Amino acid sequence: MLQLEDKIRKHADKFNEREPSAEHFSRFYKRLEEQAARRRIINRKKAFSYAATALALLSASYFTYYVLSNRPAQPSSSQVTRIVFSEELSEVLDYYEAVSKLKEDEIEQLAPSPEEAATIRKHAARQMENIDASLAQIEKEYMKDPGNEQFRALLVNTKRKKLEVMDQITRQMEISYSGYHAGNKSTIRF
Repeated sequence: MLQLEDKIRKHADKFNEREPSAEHFSRFYKRLEEQAARRRIINRKKAFSYAATALALLSASYFTYYVLSNRPAQPSSSQVTRIVFSEELSEVLDYYEAVSKLKEDEIEQLAPSPEEAATIRKHAARQMENIDASLAQIEKEYMKDPGNEQFRALLVNTKRKKLEVMDQITRQMEISYSGYHAGNKSTIRF
């Protein structure tokens, strides 16, 4: 603090009450303008960053609203999506479905009791659920590209697989209940 006081005492004549020179005012105004220009640049940067943030939020909000409001409704279990197959493909798929149903009905005839038939049907239903889930996925893809031969082949092969599973179950029942395994006439184990 002493150094400052000493400088003031040495230069007391410069600290008089007279007006500063015009040169001093021009330098002072120039510095003020430079500071104001820097502040405007900083304020513009802030304004641009605020505008960019607001734009990003509005865009995200609009996109979220648009996606959520315009997405297709998920089909519920009560809704049925109709897939139009060619006549030839439809006949083939209907054939495999009908034969699978016959094999399913055959379980009732082959089972020695209604309880065993119910157990075997439940097992068959679990296997069919897996195949039906695959079939639903294939049908969904087929709807996107109905002319695709690979999807047609997959549809037919999946229906055929369904028939093969039912056929295998009924064959096991025939073997088990026909006396080939005379010592064991209890429920088939899967």
